[in-house]
Amino acid sequence: MPCGSWPTGSYSAIPNVRYKPLRVMGCDKQGLRIRSLFFLPLLLASLWAVPTEAQDSLSVEALMNSLSDGDEETLLAWAGPRVELALLGQRRRYTRAQATHVLRDFFQRYPPEDFQVDHSLSQQEDWWLTGSFLIRYNGERMRVYLRFRGTYPVYQLLAIQIIRE
Repeated sequence: MPCGSWPTGSYSAIPNVRYKPLRVMGCDKQGLRIRSLFFLPLLLASLWAVPTEAQDSLSVEALMNSLSDGDEETLLAWAGPRVELALLGQRRRYTRAQATHVLRDFFQRYPPEDFQVDHSLSQQEDWWLTGSFLIRYNGERMRVYLRFRGTYPVYQLLAIQIIRE
């Protein structure tokens, strides 16, 4: 049967009942439109799952800069939909948007400078990074623990813990 033509005859299992069969999908413009509308959300969803350039270029240097500058948005660019924050003994899980506000408030109260990485450990799908920074106005040192999950080069930030030394 040529593409786009209508099949003929009765295809009903019930005698004396005829119906108009569907056009072969993908052979006509409407079928292509329907197929495109069906696959467009799948295509967009697959693009959404592709790591962003920020995630793809996750490096210790980028993390050092975001922690030294108190840039919560850059730091949380690698966070998943939820992230655990443990700031000076108060531990809680937040959405990424909530965590942005909490970290912004924290970095305003304790402005960081000179973040230094002490240790980096990777085991299977987990990556831990520990370091410390100075508080700008009093020179007090804060210890930072970051936990990521993923495989190189795409990691997802799971937890941030900041304690006084």
